[in-house]
Amino acid sequence: MSEESHFEVRRARELLDRWRERAARQQANKAKEHRPTFDEEQYQKDIGYLLLVIKNLESGYYARPASTTATMKKTEEEIEDSRRDFRTAVRNAKATLKPGDRIRVTKCPGTKRTITFAHWDGDWIVSKSGIDDYAASCIDRVNGKPVDFKQPQP
Repeated sequence: MSEESHFEVRRARELLDRWRERAARQQANKAKEHRPTFDEEQYQKDIGYLLLVIKNLESGYYARPASTTATMKKTEEEIEDSRRDFRTAVRNAKATLKPGDRIRVTKCPGTKRTITFAHWDGDWIVSKSGIDDYAASCIDRVNGKPVDFKQPQP
């Protein structure tokens, strides 16, 4: 089992122990006060889930194969293509976007979100809510119209 899996097992067991301690304290309080203070059904669900996680971690079910990191690496050419696309998208988006524009972006892990453009923080888009984790290369709609800022524009 990998070091990461050992950490996850340890973390799950600590959480399991905390749940058991909390349950014991609340059961003791319940007996004293004669009133329900503990959600037994939620406790049983959480304990079952934690035991399943521990079992799967110990069996290596969640372990990543060693070869995935090697196959996920990009070549230098692919990296340079990504950088070029990013720079092109930033240049095109800076020329197009105005504060208040509604843009749809894709965030990890592929979630599409519609945000209101506020301003730029370097090469990153800042939304009206203040989040600055949006890349111009991930925009696919501006004010409801499809766009592709990665393509060179005249």
